[in-house]
Amino acid sequence: MERKSKIPFFNSSIEEDVKLPVPKEEKLVVFPDRKETKVDYEAHLKSVIEQQRLRKEADASQEVAHVEIKTNLDYALVVGSGDWHIGSENTDYKLFDSHMKAIKDTEGVYAVMVGDEKDNFVLPKFRSGLFEGVLNPQQQADMVKGILGGLEEKDKILARVSGNHDEWTWTESGVELSNFWHNEMKSPLLRNGGFVHLKLNEVDYTLYLHHGKSLFNSNFNPNHASKRAFEFQGPYDAMFSGHTHVAEAAHSWRWADEFKKDYVQVRTGTYKTKDPYARAKQLGEGQPPGACILMSTEDKRMMPFLKLEDGIEALKAINTVNSLIAQGLLGEPEIEGKK
Repeated sequence: MERKSKIPFFNSSIEEDVKLPVPKEEKLVVFPDRKETKVDYEAHLKSVIEQQRLRKEADASQEVAHVEIKTNLDYALVVGSGDWHIGSENTDYKLFDSHMKAIKDTEGVYAVMVGDEKDNFVLPKFRSGLFEGVLNPQQQADMVKGILGGLEEKDKILARVSGNHDEWTWTESGVELSNFWHNEMKSPLLRNGGFVHLKLNEVDYTLYLHHGKSLFNSNFNPNHASKRAFEFQGPYDAMFSGHTHVAEAAHSWRWADEFKKDYVQVRTGTYKTKDPYARAKQLGEGQPPGACILMSTEDKRMMPFLKLEDGIEALKAINTVNSLIAQGLLGEPEIEGKK
């Protein structure tokens, strides 16, 4: 059959197709303004180190703090206060108000804050906690700031740590509220816990503060994690922690011979005493707060109390008796073991 070539002058009647040679392209593609990257690893390292320095300077938190109290009283009372859960409908606000007034109005009473002052259910997976709120997160933060400020006006707060409910603002938004408050407050913030070296007149006490969310927590031994902290963090005279909503004040001995020492562990309890989550987990009610330690300002002596009311009563009694003795109005009793 006749085939027509696509090339006009090449028509043929041959039976087979004619295969024409395909020309090969010779090309040169140029990108005259393509950016060439340059990675200066040394410059990046210097930049990262500088950013770390700047962030550390801007961060309100520290790991160790020193606090000094000069007082004419023979004993001071240090209260572990935390797990307020301001904003929850399950918080005992009458008891909370009573305790805050007692701390503010009683001479010689001081507090260490162990976190979770706000209920702060801002995590989507914990929506039920937000539904139980009588205050929204902003109102909770404003209220807590005001309460802390009122305590600080009377120099009642020795140090503060943060709790897991406080951290939720950071994990959800990258904003750390305590940084905004810090410059308005006098007491140090040890966000993730730390040592506070407390000097009562000339007597030194080492306190370890931690919110209490620990790998070593036990439902059967409330202060198990506190005793492990003595081993893993370092020796202390007293430890204050919260988180578990359990209250306990334990006084025991550690080590032997020349190293023998007594130490105290306090679990602070909670004002969120009616917690449906805890009851659903067969944990019962939150245990009332107020655990505290009576500390001598003359020699190292500690007396823990489970209830704030008992601690304040003992504080007033012992300071009154010692004042009467100093004035010659009462004979000094002989107490075995007192230095």
